Amino acid sequence: MSEWQETPTHWLASDGKWYPSQQPVSPAPPAPKRSWWSTKRRLIAGGVVAIVVIWGAAAGGTDELFEVETSARTEIAAELTAVPTRASELAVDVEPEPMVETALPAQTPLPSSPTTVVPLATPAPTTMRPTVVPAPTPSPSASVAAPLVSSPTVSPVGGGSSGVVAAALGFLAVADVRAELVAEIAYNRDSYAPGGWADSDGDCQSDRHEVLIDESLIPVTLTADGCKVVSGRWIDRLDGTSYGLASEVSIDHHVALSAAHRAGAWAWDDSSKQRFSSDIGFPAAHGVTGLSTNQAKADREPDSWKPPLQTAWCRYALDWVGVKTRWELAYSVAEVDALKDMLRTCDPGAVVGDRINVESANPVIAPIVKPTAVPDVVVNAGPADVVLGSCDARAEIVVLENRGSEPIRLSGWVLHDEGRKHEYDLSMISLLSGQRVSILTGPDATPTTETVVWKQQNVWNNDGDTAHLINSNQTLVDQANC
Repeated sequence: MSEWQETPTHWLASDGKWYPSQQPVSPAPPAPKRSWWSTKRRLIAGGVVAIVVIWGAAAGGTDELFEVETSARTEIAAELTAVPTRASELAVDVEPEPMVETALPAQTPLPSSPTTVVPLATPAPTTMRPTVVPAPTPSPSASVAAPLVSSPTVSPVGGGSSGVVAAALGFLAVADVRAELVAEIAYNRDSYAPGGWADSDGDCQSDRHEVLIDESLIPVTLTADGCKVVSGRWIDRLDGTSYGLASEVSIDHHVALSAAHRAGAWAWDDSSKQRFSSDIGFPAAHGVTGLSTNQAKADREPDSWKPPLQTAWCRYALDWVGVKTRWELAYSVAEVDALKDMLRTCDPGAVVGDRINVESANPVIAPIVKPTAVPDVVVNAGPADVVLGSCDARAEIVVLENRGSEPIRLSGWVLHDEGRKHEYDLSMISLLSGQRVSILTGPDATPTTETVVWKQQNVWNNDGDTAHLINSNQTLVDQANC
C-alpha cells in the first residue's frame, strides 16, 4: 500500500463534536488495522447516545437531559478519538478512498456554546396580605340568659328584628313556664286601678290621655281645660284600622291586668299592681286599639287570641315577652308555643325598635294571705265542681263556689242573665277548693278581696231574674233564681 496524503473535510474537537477543517492536516502514516470488535464498539457507543437522549425526553427533565447528554457525548468522543474513522482502515484489501461526509451517519451539529441549565420558573413575589378574621358576633341570647332577678338591666339589642327576636327567644328559654297559670287569690281590678286611670304626673291628663297624645300621628285636639283628648289620628296596631275620635278607641294593656294576675301578679303588693297598670313609660305596655278589638282580645293569652292582622304578630309577641320579662311574670306551655310561632313571622330586615330593651320593674311580693274557705261550702271528693251558690237580685250579687277538691280556672266560662241580655266572661277567675267569689253589679258595686265587679249597671232587674252558668264547652252547668 503506497503512501498518501489527505486533507480531511472535518475534524473532531475535544468536546466530542465535528467541525469543518480550516487548515491542511500534516500527512499521517496509515493506522494499523482494527479488529471487528473495534468497529462494533463504535456502533454500541452511538446506540448508547440515542438511548440516553430518548430516556431524557421521556422523563421530561430539561436540565437533566442536557447534563446527561453532554456527559455521554463527552465519553463517546473520547472513545471515538481512539477508534480509526477512515473507511480505508476498516478492511485490509480495500483501496484507500478519499473521506466523504457520509463516512459516518449524518447528524446535525449541536451548538458549540456550553450547555445552559434552565432554572425552574421562579414565581413572582407575592405581597402577603393579612387575613382579616371578623370578630365573633355575640349571640343576643347570651346577654339575656341570666334571669332578671340576678341581672335586672338588659342592654338594648340592635334595631333589626333578627336581634330582638333572638333576645325574645332567650328570655323565653329562661322564663318560668308552667302547665297552667292559676292565681291563688281572686282577681280584683281595684287593686290595680283604683278609681280608673291614674294621673301619674299630676298634670290633669290621666294616663289614658297621655297614651292618646303620645301615639297620635297628628297633633291632638284637647278639651278647653286641656285635660282630655277629643280627637287625633290613631292606627290600631292589632287590625290596622284608623280612628280619628278618642271616643272610638281604648287603651289596651298589652298583657291584660287579669292575665298578669294569673301569671303571678296576684302575689304582689297593691303598689306594684298599680305601677303595672300605669307603666306608660314602657313602650310595650300599652297601645291604642279600637273598642271592638280590645273587647275581643279581653284578657286572653296568645294561645287563645292573636291579632286579626297577621303582620302585627311579630311586634305583638315581642311586646308580650317584653312586658312579662320586665315584670317577671310566668308563662303557660301553650302560651310559649304560640309566641314562638308568632316570632317566626318576623322579617329579619325589619326595624322594630328596642321592644326588648328591658329593665326590671322589681315588683314587690306581698305576704301571701290565702282566703279561708267559707264553712258552708261543702267540698266533695273529686275534680273541681263550680256552682252558683246564690243570686240576690236586689243586692246585685251572684256567688260562685268551687265545691270540688281541686282548684280551677274558669277559662271560657260565662255567666249571663235570662235572655242573655247581659253576659260576663269568667276567664279571669280562678277558684281554689272550697273557695267562693261574689260577682257584683249595679252603680254602687265596690270590690273587695272576696268580690269582683262585673259592671256598674243593674243586671238582675230587682224584680226577679235567672242566673245561668255556662262552662267552656258551652254547656249549662247550673242556674239560680234571683
